Formats: sequence, structure tokens, C-alpha cells
Amino acid sequence: MGRIESKAPMVFRAIDDGTILGDAAVLEALRDLVAVHLARSTVVYRVHRRGVGEARLPLIENLAERPWVERSFRERHHGLVPAGPEGRRLVVRELVDEQLGVLDGSSFEADRILDLFDQARRLLSGKPVELFRTPDGQQLLISDCPAQSTGPAGIGPLGGTPWDKAASIFMPVGPRTLVAFGPENSDEVLPIEAVEKLNSWQITAADRSVAWHPSAGLHAFVDAVLDSGARSEASA
Repeated sequence: MGRIESKAPMVFRAIDDGTILGDAAVLEALRDLVAVHLARSTVVYRVHRRGVGEARLPLIENLAERPWVERSFRERHHGLVPAGPEGRRLVVRELVDEQLGVLDGSSFEADRILDLFDQARRLLSGKPVELFRTPDGQQLLISDCPAQSTGPAGIGPLGGTPWDKAASIFMPVGPRTLVAFGPENSDEVLPIEAVEKLNSWQITAADRSVAWHPSAGLHAFVDAVLDSGARSEASA
């Protein structure tokens, strides 16, 4: 991923000078950059943790009925016998949570990110690139989860739009430029209302923070979006 990110200056120069749509190699580097941000997003980790949480309780209930549970309880609790179903669930919870901790502390998460990167890369490979520029006086902000999918259900996987079901995948690449993947290569100017919508989506999708250029003057806009409650489950 470091090798891919090292190409970012080349990509940004080609965007700024308007040559990127005619350079297949630079376009592919741009797709890879977006794929990196999709795969490495904290949204992906939160989706994983939600899945683990939903699977944890049924797993504990199922394992608590296994014949080895009583033996494990005695080994862990100085020969004591589990007091009914709750005692059996106690030792299974301990075992399950220990194993989840091992996964979090191992290479599992890194391997998962690489697998997701490969998926995102395949999804974006060869797709036409749409460049959108802001009109004079308008700027984009960026969140700590900048690459996002959008569709009728909402923003991003947590909002109900997985990558492969997205109407569009998009990412700001500067205060005045956004890239998306659509039906054909294009380079056009956004209307003001679209800039505001895209900025509100970044706020909605944020994990912990959003950022903008000091000259953008977006503090009041961000506060208004937060006050409106137009948020996902992400924290500010």
C-alpha cells in the first residue's frame, strides 16, 4: 500500500493540470488510491466488529451446551462445578472473548485489510473516472473515512450501501476536486447544492473527525449538519 500511496503526488499533478483522463496508468493509480482508502477505512473495522458482536451471543449459547464446558470450568475455577446454565455460559464467554482478543492482536486484521483492498481494486479496475470540480468560492471538506459508497439506502456499508451495490463510489482528493466512478470519463463543475450534499455525506460518514482548508469557512456548515442530526452511527 505504501507503494501505491507514493504515486499520489503524480496523480494529484495530473488532476490539477487536466491530463489524468488521457493517461491510463495514472487513472489506474487513482483507482488504487481510492481502493486503499476503502479497505483501510475504520468503517470496515466497525462493520467487522458489529458482525462479531451479533455472532457472539448465539455462539456462546450454542457452545454452552457442549460436554467439555464443565471440564473447562473446573480447570479455570479451582475445581468448582458450574452452577447451572449461567455458570456454563460464563466459562464459554471467557473462552470466546479470549479468542477474539487473540484475533485482534494478530495479523488477522492486517490480512483482512489486504483482502478488502483486493476486492475494492477488482471492483474499481477499469471503471471510468468522473472528476468533479467545485465552483469558485466553494470547497470540499474531507472526513477520516473519505472513500464512500452511496445509494438509495444511505452512505457507506453502515448506512446500508455495500461497495458492490453502490450507485457511486466517491472520494474528495483536494479542497476543490472529487473523484467518482461512473458510466464514462468526465471532468465537470459541480453545482453549489451538490457541493453541500457531498460535504454533508462526508460528515455523516465520519468516524471521529472532518477537516477542511482554513479558507473554506465551513465551521458553521459542519455545526449545522451536526445539529440537524443528519448523522450515521459514527461519532463526531
